[in-house]
Amino acid sequence: MGLVFGIALPLAAHAQQPVPIIKNTEVTATVSFDPATFTFTYAYRVTSLPANTGNVRGISIDITADLTQALIIENPVPEYRDFVLERLDEQGVNILPVETTAPPGWDSVNLTVFGAANWAGTRVDTIQPGESLGGFILTSAFVPGIRTVTITPQISTWNLYPSADDPEEVQAQQDALIKSLDFVGQTLGPVGVFPGAFAHWNQLRDDLNRMIDELGWVDPTLGATLLFRLSEARAALDADDGTTAKAVLQTLLDTLAQAPAGQLRSEARQLVQLNAEALIARTPTHSFQT
Repeated sequence: MGLVFGIALPLAAHAQQPVPIIKNTEVTATVSFDPATFTFTYAYRVTSLPANTGNVRGISIDITADLTQALIIENPVPEYRDFVLERLDEQGVNILPVETTAPPGWDSVNLTVFGAANWAGTRVDTIQPGESLGGFILTSAFVPGIRTVTITPQISTWNLYPSADDPEEVQAQQDALIKSLDFVGQTLGPVGVFPGAFAHWNQLRDDLNRMIDELGWVDPTLGATLLFRLSEARAALDADDGTTAKAVLQTLLDTLAQAPAGQLRSEARQLVQLNAEALIARTPTHSFQT
């Protein structure tokens, strides 16, 4: 899940209490960068399409990372009590430090025990079918990559009844049903790589491949050109020619700028542009060749 509030939901429901459907939901992300503070701001908008039957009450963005320990982040969220970080340690989960703000009527937390940044609405302030709401903000020092977003419905339990007698079995069935009601998709969010490091180059390459082959965010022909330019730049860097690497990355950005909107999704354009710009900024301007 990725939410901090708990919901008890039996498997069987009274006919007058339909199971909420929120699978027809769209999440858009707009990312900006402040070079003065080297901070990325991720602004999310959630749209519940009219085909949904339930209200959206929870939103979470995965902020786990394999490299948190290597990034020398002793305690990413010092304001949290030890049990949260202990729970994550038990799961072998590392997380990135982020800050969150919420639109009016919603609350936000920087970290849940599931390793996600989370926003939760009240029983009154939800996103109903046909509505759209922005103002879900996350800030981080880490570059954008592809992240999992989970949208959770509002659930009323007053006339829902369990289908099992054993409490542990009831709980297991409830957890499975609640999770099945979530909308799970992909959006932009911070990833745990140092800007300019080899892992950063690899992250951009892997995200590009995923946006082409899996998500359909980038036209394959355009994607092949971008991947070729990225591999050219990386080859120059591997040959200790930082000047050429930067020049080829700029060519990649020029290609991206000329690509029409129909060839790639807005999130894909932002991901490639912001990461390529970060690589240029962190690549030495001179050539090491003799």
